[in-house]
Order: sequence, then structure tokens, then C-alpha cells
Amino acid sequence: MEQNFQQQESNSQPISNPITPQKNNKKRILLLVSIIIIVVCLLGVGALAFTSDSVGDFFVKIIYNGDCDRLSNPKSIRDCVTKIVHNNECDKFANLDSREICFKEVAFEKNNVTICNNIATQDRKESCVLSLVIDKGSSPELCNKITNSIMHDQCLGGTAKSIDTCNQINQMDMKEACVASTVKLINDLAVCQGLTIGVHKLDCISNLANSLGDISICDNLGGEDRDNCRVRFANSFTNQEQCETLASEIAYGKNLIDNCYHAVALKSKDISLCYKMAEGY
Repeated sequence: MEQNFQQQESNSQPISNPITPQKNNKKRILLLVSIIIIVVCLLGVGALAFTSDSVGDFFVKIIYNGDCDRLSNPKSIRDCVTKIVHNNECDKFANLDSREICFKEVAFEKNNVTICNNIATQDRKESCVLSLVIDKGSSPELCNKITNSIMHDQCLGGTAKSIDTCNQINQMDMKEACVASTVKLINDLAVCQGLTIGVHKLDCISNLANSLGDISICDNLGGEDRDNCRVRFANSFTNQEQCETLASEIAYGKNLIDNCYHAVALKSKDISLCYKMAEGY
């Protein structure tokens, strides 16, 4: 009887399903993969949202591994980084990329191109000079600090205040683009006629026509380029009175006065000018 009771008791216990080592390993692998995915996502979002107040601060803390790492509050980290840049203490950044980004920010803040010399990586240093010189409208002479030929040409083109500076550019496309944008400084049609690349010749003559207020200059172009130049001329006007001087001018088979009314209406947000346009424009 006692033996039967013990047997019944043992039979009433639930039978557990033991977890095999293989299932254990699968769970660990899945957990590890999940953690890796989460970390990668956080880093990716941080890189894309560098300027945000939340994830951006998290990303800042990751890459700026200097004094600011000792802080835990996101705002304190951001303030710490800002202070370092403001005080030109970029050497506090242990990470090379962070340190060189810092020097570029300081150069812009203080409008001092010599600070770019603190950047060790040559391309970054010259990029710093290029960006600062163009952004601040500095003298083209500062472009001589740049040895990279493409960046040097970009620098000259971005700072040119004379055709002579444009002529120092080696790449033909950049040189002619530079001439087209600076022709209004000398108002010389012969300069435009000497260009060999069609789009730059069109830009040059259009700029000259607008600068001199003379639509007939567009007649130095042929076909669609002539019409394009005339439309640009009409679109450059800023008031109704100017538009009315185009009453007899045609481009693409349409009266230019309508182009002008449309352009001025958009600029002045004056819807009444739209009702002056011919039907079907």
C-alpha cells in the first residue's frame, strides 16, 4: 500500500522539458545579435542626428573622448565641447578627427585662416583654408596656401574680383565660369565672345545684358540661347514699370512682358500683376 502511494506520488510530479545545450546556444546567439543590432542603430541614428539635443549629445560623447567624457549630463557635455571650441583648446580632444574639426570651427569663429595650420591632415587643412577664404570673401592671394590644384582653382574662382584672377585658373571649365560671373565688373562684350564653352558664354552675355540693362546684347547669341538670354533679362526686373519697356520684345514666340510680370509678381507677392498677363501664358 505504501509502495503504491509512493509510486502514485512520483507519477503525479510534472515532467519538465529539459533545455538542450543546442537550444541554449541558439538563445545566446539571438540575444547577442539583437544587442549588436541595437548598438549599430543607436550609432547610426547618432551620426545622422548629430545636431539634435538627445541622440546628438549621445553621439558627441562617443567621439569626443577628452575632458568632456567625465560629464554625464548631455547639456553639460554639449556646453563642454562648445567651451573647448570657443577657447581654442582643441588639443583637449584626444581623437584626431575631433581635434581637426575643432580647429576648423575655431578658424571660422575667429575668422583666422592661420588656425587651419593646426590641422595635421593636409587635405583637411587645405579644405579649411578654402572654405574660410570663400565664406569670408577674403583676398585671392590666400589661395596660394593651397597646393591641391582642384581646390586652388576653386579658391580662385570663389574669390575672384577681376578677370585677371580668373585667368590664373588652370581648369578651363572653372576658368570660363569665373569669367562669366565677373564680367559685370568690366562690362566687356569681347570677353564673353572669347569663351568656348556654350553654357558659360550664355551666362556671360546674360550677365552683361542685365548689368548694362540692354536686351539687345542677347542678339550676340543665336537660336535658343538668344531666347534664353532674353527671358533671363525679363526675369531680372523688379517692378511693373520695367516690365512695360518689354511690350514689343519676343522670346520663344511669346511676349516677354508676361515673363516679366510673372517674375515681379513672385518677387513682390503682388497677385494683381498676374491679371495683366496674356491669357494662356
